[in-house]
Amino acid sequence: MARYGPKEEMPKDMNEDFFKDQDKWEADQEGRMETQTKDFKLLIKDLLAAEDPNDLPSIMSSRMELMLNMRGYEGVNLLKDTIQKAEEKGDEEHLNHVMVVCDYIVSFTEEFVEQAKSMDDANKELLGKILKKISAHKTSIVFDETLSDKEREEGLDALLQEESQNFTPGFLRHMERECVRIENAPKKTPEATKMLHTVRLIHARVVEELGKELGEGAQILGQLLGYDDRDERIAVLEAGLTVRGKEFAIEMSELTGEALGEFKKMEKGDADPELVARVEELHKNILDFVESSWE
Repeated sequence: MARYGPKEEMPKDMNEDFFKDQDKWEADQEGRMETQTKDFKLLIKDLLAAEDPNDLPSIMSSRMELMLNMRGYEGVNLLKDTIQKAEEKGDEEHLNHVMVVCDYIVSFTEEFVEQAKSMDDANKELLGKILKKISAHKTSIVFDETLSDKEREEGLDALLQEESQNFTPGFLRHMERECVRIENAPKKTPEATKMLHTVRLIHARVVEELGKELGEGAQILGQLLGYDDRDERIAVLEAGLTVRGKEFAIEMSELTGEALGEFKKMEKGDADPELVARVEELHKNILDFVESSWE
């Protein structure tokens, strides 16, 4: 009988909150789609304007965040709309060019995703291998709490030295994501807490190992600048400075200072702004280290 009785009304304030949230979500989605469409048009424009085919991968690489954040149907619709507008112009040559660019976007994105998955699988395998060796070792680093700090350090040193050739910035990012995943798990368990501690320990030591592996002079600067992720770049720098000491830091500060001096001599626009920003940031962090080492 309740089906035919008077309906219980939702409290007015709850009703208003629901529609406010709905309106906000719709507005956010509309803004996201507008930005996405604008960025995609710029991508098409840049690809069409490229004179050297060798420039295409770098153009795509710089926009992969855009492609990966798209929902499947959104990307399809944008490609269809791009081709349709090219057809409407009635220029066969332009249409063919657009078709080639659209095919390139699809193939590059597919290959990027496949390579990313392959790298992710390799990073999972490497982390799993390290964790398995740690837990199975007769002088277990984390799981046997009777060990001294020295024994833990020695065991981890030997393990990391064995796997050092496989440490990459991607592996660092993988461990960071694993830490976030464990921290955000709905249920906290003692095992999860130990696992989080273990992964963080491995991450810190991998960064230190990367710092030890740095070469000399300009080679060091080149290696550091090769890290696209800012946090990784600074972490490896700090690890290297800690391992090598003050004299090494002074030498590095001279290198970065000299590089910045050369940038200033260039004509405006000749120096890559991103490269200049990276060198400036490294220079500042090195000087901070040198200053702190005098205290």
